Amino acid sequence: MKNSDEISNVNESIAKLKDGIEKAKNLRQRAMTQKEFLLKQQEELRNQIKELGVDPDNLDQEIERLKKQIDEYLKKADELMPWKLIEKAR
Repeated sequence: MKNSDEISNVNESIAKLKDGIEKAKNLRQRAMTQKEFLLKQQEELRNQIKELGVDPDNLDQEIERLKKQIDEYLKKADELMPWKLIEKAR
């Protein structure tokens, strides 16, 4: 009876391992499909950025440049606003 139980345990272990291998294969395939999708999406985004006249590798610098430009425009707009006149009109 002991040999029969051992064989049964071995068979269960093999079945469990086979199931695990199948699940791992499925997970791998899903991950590969997701990776392909994301790489394609990344390339599309890089192309869109290039169409805007910006080098995707310099995106961080371009964002900083635009932030500074926005700050400058806001400061200039604030300077041009007739705040004293507005206060007197209240």
